Amino acid sequence: MNTPPNHLVEKYQHIPFVYLDVPKIVPDDNFVEMWMENKQVVKRQHASDAFPYSPKEAAKLKLERGADWQNEWDEKDANFYGISLMPTTEDLKSQRWSQFIIDGYKNFPKLMDQIHTYFPVSKLKQMHCWSNQRQLGLHRDGFDQIPGVPTSLRVMLYDNNPGPTFWMQQIPKDKQGWGYEKITRDDSITKTLDLSRTPDTNSFCFNNYNFVHAAEKDQGRWKILGMFSLEWEWAGFERLVDRSVEKYNHLI
Repeated sequence: MNTPPNHLVEKYQHIPFVYLDVPKIVPDDNFVEMWMENKQVVKRQHASDAFPYSPKEAAKLKLERGADWQNEWDEKDANFYGISLMPTTEDLKSQRWSQFIIDGYKNFPKLMDQIHTYFPVSKLKQMHCWSNQRQLGLHRDGFDQIPGVPTSLRVMLYDNNPGPTFWMQQIPKDKQGWGYEKITRDDSITKTLDLSRTPDTNSFCFNNYNFVHAAEKDQGRWKILGMFSLEWEWAGFERLVDRSVEKYNHLI
């Protein structure tokens, strides 16, 4: 695990998310077209803490709980569709989610060069370009569980929504933060991330351990969000977050 220095936890534990002070990431001209041509439904391939049910158990629960309960093994209930730009170093069948790989370095050199130039990453493992096909309830992701530090990197690569769609709140004390718990939105503590307020950047990091996040879905509108599995270079990460907090603190 890419564990951060202890002082970063003390420094950043109150921050749900931070807009990043890096230039706006601009994909290659062919990106959206290739994404549209190659996108596939992202289906669960293995159970996890975030969804601990077998396919048989999930199908039974679906029958018992009705249409609002999601069976993540079933393509009809899948949250996302999209592509992945980096071949994983592991067998694809061993991954939690199905992936359709397009070589990012070959097909989108401009995009990948910006990722490596602007973000202090010591190892970039995977990059997914996913779009949610339904409203996502409050949850935390099953990876990148780093207490107290906003380490989960996202880049908005395309978005035609009329307003913000990503929001967060602290995990209730009686919950673990998994989507199947159906956590209730509490407007008194909700934080909305609105990239229209930061026209010079489309990148942000958020705390995926102490906070849960959710996404709206406006039918007929869509976005492509870059999501990463990576290891940070911590000194560079601290410098990036410090200057980002200084610049965007009034928007957090």
